[in-house]
Amino acid sequence: MSATLEERLAYTYEVYTEKPKFQPRSYYIDKDGMAHAFPHVFPAINTTVAWIEDKDYKNSPFRFKVLARMPEWKLYWGYAKKEVRFWYQAHLMDKVDGLLKKNKVSYLTDLDPMDFNTSRPYQKMDRQIIIIVGIVGMTLEAIWDWVFAETTPAQKKKRKSFVDASSSSLDVKPDKPRKSNRDKID
Repeated sequence: MSATLEERLAYTYEVYTEKPKFQPRSYYIDKDGMAHAFPHVFPAINTTVAWIEDKDYKNSPFRFKVLARMPEWKLYWGYAKKEVRFWYQAHLMDKVDGLLKKNKVSYLTDLDPMDFNTSRPYQKMDRQIIIIVGIVGMTLEAIWDWVFAETTPAQKKKRKSFVDASSSSLDVKPDKPRKSNRDKID
């Protein structure tokens, strides 16, 4: 297999080997076109062979239809995801995981990181990253509104029509009575 195809396949299944913090993942693809996640951290020959030959992979809680290889143009998205995950692991993951485990927030952290049967690879880490990005975005938006909403002048409300229900009764005034030309002659 060429290096390009191997890279595309690795990014499709999000299997990273460059950094030691990422736990190894193994998948078995059966003849029916289903991918099954191998439940053990470090595959051993005897364990893996028994898992396949005894068809224990059919009991895998994490199985899915085989993914198509990531196309060349989509590799940039895979690179970005990998780099964000690497940065998060190096700078924030230990702090955030400590707080979440202390408060037993199982939706955002693996209380037992070696239990591969309860979560998909990187699912909890991705949730943490999304929540942090959301909190930072909401904070920046609140600061922006706080600073610039005060400097924006109030706009006058323009009446769209005479029957506009959103206008107040003070905005809608009857026209002054017109004097006709006939009154002037008399």
